Amino acid sequence: PVAPGARLLYEDRSPPRRGGSRSAGGADPAGTTAVEWQLTVTALRRGEIEYRGRSGEVWRHDSAGNVVEAPEGALQWPQLLRGELVLGHVVAGDLVQGADPMARARVRGQVVAVGPQTVAGRRFDAAVVELFGDAQRGDSFTRLEGALVVDRASGLLLRLDLRSSEPGFALQRRLVRIDGP
Repeated sequence: PVAPGARLLYEDRSPPRRGGSRSAGGADPAGTTAVEWQLTVTALRRGEIEYRGRSGEVWRHDSAGNVVEAPEGALQWPQLLRGELVLGHVVAGDLVQGADPMARARVRGQVVAVGPQTVAGRRFDAAVVELFGDAQRGDSFTRLEGALVVDRASGLLLRLDLRSSEPGFALQRRLVRIDGP
């Protein structure tokens, strides 16, 4: 679905903190703060795709959709998705927030939908994985729920929705545009 030189534009939204003040940037009618970021496809290798961010940082994901390399502090799931993502398939693994060993969530999930989906003007064979688990907060844990949507052919992330009271695991990420090949 993508080739070297393609630019992927993602949008991240983090829910506002309850009872707190809005972050710089003012009010957002959707009630969240949006951040756009771009990745450029630099290499298609057997079993993985490599990207570079605007600052030159390297991102890689495997053909299953696992983020196996990302900049420090970025959300990763290096071994969550395994095998063929078919309806009913069960997955388990960790979501990690950079190099901090305390910033992790243990999750399980199940493929709840598969099929064609058009995202950013392109057609994908998507798998929707419903996630649930616990995010570590110091010595305690807090509930995490969400969904991960990847292209079954390439592992490309199409959407990630995470809900948790732990801020590092409360996120909505969407692929909004693909420019180029």
